[in-house]
Amino acid sequence: MSTANFAIYNDALRAAVVGIAAGALAFLALGPTSTLGLQVWALLIGWASFLFLGGGLNGLRRSAIHSIFGACLALGALIFATQQPEALGVDFAVWAALGVALTVAVLTLAARFPMLDSIPASLLGYVSVLVATLPDFRVERILSPSVGNPVLGAVASLIVGALFAYAAEAIAQRLRPRVGESIAKA
Repeated sequence: MSTANFAIYNDALRAAVVGIAAGALAFLALGPTSTLGLQVWALLIGWASFLFLGGGLNGLRRSAIHSIFGACLALGALIFATQQPEALGVDFAVWAALGVALTVAVLTLAARFPMLDSIPASLLGYVSVLVATLPDFRVERILSPSVGNPVLGAVASLIVGALFAYAAEAIAQRLRPRVGESIAKA
């Protein structure tokens, strides 16, 4: 098999495995496990974080750490914004902007630590929580220890998405030599 044909084969194999895994992920989130609060968009963001951080077991570990860190900071911004007294006459948007400014500054400074060195990956976790909580920022909802908690759903989705990406990568790597041998024999 020529180098060009082998490259095309590798791309096609990877595309097939990733497509099937992503489809299975969407089916599970929208079907049998829909009551668990997993969100397809956040699952795919978790997948993207895994890939962005280099894949493999290290990418999986780093993706989970960055996702959880970003999510915690976003939760902090939401709590800060929603717990300010209205008597001060300051609009919610101002409190929200201050909360976001402070927590994103912390997120950026934390990138000095090796475990949190990817600002984009941490931002993916941060944004996922903000989007998941729209438009209802009530503290009772975002701190609820229930399956309906959008913060827990977003974090679980990010991690499950990264796990699926890891599994798809591992399956493609295991199939590559077997299918390559079959093609070479044909």
